[in-house]
Amino acid sequence: MNDPNMRGPTDVEIGLLDAIQTLTEIFLRLGIAPEVIAQPLQFQRDAHREKERTNAAIVLDVLLDFVRDPVRQQQRVALELLNRQPPAGTA
Repeated sequence: MNDPNMRGPTDVEIGLLDAIQTLTEIFLRLGIAPEVIAQPLQFQRDAHREKERTNAAIVLDVLLDFVRDPVRQQQRVALELLNRQPPAGTA
């Protein structure tokens, strides 16, 4: 069972996905709406599926799940609200 299509991701691939997720998180925290980010990712994913690039489509599905994750979205909203509050204490 040494199917080359069944190999796990390399360290480089994992690093690239982590970097992309980090940049995506920055964009989301800057206020870019999740669907604005998701739309081109979805387009790319669909293009890869049409060309039978299954692994590439899976990577984009991972990114789409990351962008649309409701738990992460709640955390982003909570962090934004926290950052808007004036500092506590007296000067």
